[in-house]
Amino acid sequence: MIALFRSSRTGENQAFVYLFVNFLLFGGIATTVGATLPLVIREFGWNYLAAGWIFAGSAAGFFVSTFVTGMILPSWGGRNV
Repeated sequence: MIALFRSSRTGENQAFVYLFVNFLLFGGIATTVGATLPLVIREFGWNYLAAGWIFAGSAAGFFVSTFVTGMILPSWGGRNV
């Protein structure tokens, strides 16, 4: 598998590996949250509506932060953001 990433473009390969690992971690976390939802509902005494609002708020916060970062990135530069 290591041989797949050997070429003259080392920087591009490193970026690909980092992004792929990030993809796996994000997918694992998203799967874990969905799998533990019944336990979270029982432990906190929530109903499905409250749990839905919590998860929707989390998704909305992620969207807003990504959107704002995309707007300020050109003016601040990638290193400062």
